[in-house]
Amino acid sequence: MSNRIPASTSGDEDSTAYANSKFKPGAPLSECDPELLRRQAELVANGELPIPQGLSASQLEALVEHVRRSRRQRLLNHVARAIALDIKRTRASERKDGEGHVEASF
Repeated sequence: MSNRIPASTSGDEDSTAYANSKFKPGAPLSECDPELLRRQAELVANGELPIPQGLSASQLEALVEHVRRSRRQRLLNHVARAIALDIKRTRASERKDGEGHVEASF
């Protein structure tokens, strides 16, 4: 499995964004700001940065967990929006066709 997540930007932009991220590969996880780790994970999840080289096992595990959560949340939001849009379209169609109120007879 590759440590690189496909990026939507060129390699030069990747290295610049990584350099500007102030993430400290190899530093103990306790020394890394949790907000910085979260932002780094967002960049990786968005494909804007590769997974940094030189991370300790605990840092890599934490980063991958943040990336997984971010991608999972993005997928859930996408599915929820698609379902909501489908419901909205169905209701609009029912109102247009006059089928908004249906009485059942037994």
